Amino acid sequence: MIRHVSFDFWHTLVRANPDFKYVRAAAIRHAYTEAASDAQIVAAFTTLGEQFNREGEQDIAYRTPLESLAVAIESLGLPIDSRLEVIRAEIDALFLQHPPTLAFQELGDVLAALRGQGYTLSITSNTTFTGGNVLRKMLQHAGLLQHFDFQLFSDEIKAAKPVSRIFETVFQEAQRINQQVQTKNNVLHIGDNPLADIQGAQNIGFQAILVDGPHELQAILTDVSKIISSPN
Repeated sequence: MIRHVSFDFWHTLVRANPDFKYVRAAAIRHAYTEAASDAQIVAAFTTLGEQFNREGEQDIAYRTPLESLAVAIESLGLPIDSRLEVIRAEIDALFLQHPPTLAFQELGDVLAALRGQGYTLSITSNTTFTGGNVLRKMLQHAGLLQHFDFQLFSDEIKAAKPVSRIFETVFQEAQRINQQVQTKNNVLHIGDNPLADIQGAQNIGFQAILVDGPHELQAILTDVSKIISSPN
């Protein structure tokens, strides 16, 4: 029986704001007058973000958001100097000004309903350029943070999905806060990535559901509400 539900963040609970990558590029170009065009900056961040995700998924390397930014800046042929920390703070502020959009408008109500039934919830997310500390602020501003008992972000625990130790940490934390979590089969993970989310969760014994788009997530959460509230 499901007692704890873990959610992926990107492309599951939220969708990226398409404006953010352009305002981030403009901020970098403003800080580094020798910078390339906005299009080149956007392309560099996209390529490196995909690379960093692959490295995390393969348990090769983990970078802090600042380290990831430094690699991106260097890839553009720009110097690493005192501007790096300044632009890092500015980019984080821009992220909060251009936040991701929720998967669906009633997401908070659905999460509240799940918690109201006595089930604990968490977020398990890989990160690249935006760290867990900033994502928590975004969740707070969106009124969602209160619904999650804990959040695990790869930049903070140095483990990324599908590596087993991030899911082992989910299980340990779920057991710590919820006495009804007795076995790994009591945990359900929901995400959009067949490898990182589904295979990773199932490899350690979690139940897992693959979602493809906000409408599917909304439908699945409704089903989950029925599943976890019915006796097994």
